[in-house]
Amino acid sequence: MKRLKGLAALLLSLALLAGCAAAPAKEEREEGAFVAHGYLRGGAGVAQLDGALYAFLPKGEGPGAREYLYELNEDGGKGRIVCGKAGCAHEEQGTLLDPCHAYSHTVTGLMAADGALFAGSRNGAVGVTRFDPKGGPPETVLTSEKEIACFLVWDGDIYYAQQDQPFPAGELTQGSGYRLMKRPLDAPDAPAEAIYAREGRGYIGCCQQIGGALYLTEFALGDGGEEMNIVRVSPEGGDAAVFAPNCGGHFIAQVGKRLGVARRNGDGTWTALLLDHDGGNAIEAETTQAPCQVAGAGENLLVDSGISLPAGDRTLTAYSEAGERLGSMVIPASYSAILGADETGAYYWDEAIGAAPRLIRVGIKGFAP
Repeated sequence: MKRLKGLAALLLSLALLAGCAAAPAKEEREEGAFVAHGYLRGGAGVAQLDGALYAFLPKGEGPGAREYLYELNEDGGKGRIVCGKAGCAHEEQGTLLDPCHAYSHTVTGLMAADGALFAGSRNGAVGVTRFDPKGGPPETVLTSEKEIACFLVWDGDIYYAQQDQPFPAGELTQGSGYRLMKRPLDAPDAPAEAIYAREGRGYIGCCQQIGGALYLTEFALGDGGEEMNIVRVSPEGGDAAVFAPNCGGHFIAQVGKRLGVARRNGDGTWTALLLDHDGGNAIEAETTQAPCQVAGAGENLLVDSGISLPAGDRTLTAYSEAGERLGSMVIPASYSAILGADETGAYYWDEAIGAAPRLIRVGIKGFAP
């Protein structure tokens, strides 16, 4: 099963509308906690809660297999289905007989917050659903008449980016505008507040919270071609500025006291950068021939040279906060886009043909310089 290979082409054309997951400030993390990326959608995301890892995975095989929320086992495979229904026979039932159908969702992101799991859903209605990992019925915490490009649950509020008009399938357009909305999480009837709006712009990537600010990526098409920037927005609204020009997608990560991003260069290459929190004092870590991916592993920056590269050419390289190269290793072609990282390693789905989905952790201890 190839869960993310199709995203490479979308990323190359910058046509990805991504789901979200939080990237909390370093001081808010538990030691060694998994920090999910946030770019991932289609059930591919992974979230950690109380030491356990969760993901939406298909229960069966082949086209039309329903996806369920699983707690992963120690080998990174499917453990228990998250379901609190007494006597539920979900493991024995066929696709059409589904007593816990509420847990079968088309998800656009997965994240953990406030002791629960949250996922975007497009099962009939666009919105966000809260799941109790200990069981019990899921709860809809947000519905929207317009397409939700991403969502973020943080500090008692839910943030979500609404595209004014949906994009044609597979096309990148000028964009009619989008707005970043905010609403109290536990007040579904409360009016939402637009804390940031951009006319004539499109939205791509995820919304992340780092150090009390929100980061998102916007783009536009003009006479000069494609323009893409990471924008920093105050959660209270009214304060927004370009944080990193020519950077975008899901490429932003906390690395010690700096931030890691990926910059798109004019010659089609990408460069991983380490920036101060004001966006300045750039340290160039690595330039790649494909859209690279970055993740924060404590005080280190991890750079994946690109999912679209052929077998043997794709690498994962670790850099210190000061930009010193610590070491590198080859990443198999069957591995997905990088899912996230903890203090000492990165996580991937192993997408080997004919094998069941399995979460793989690539440790960076002992990397050879």
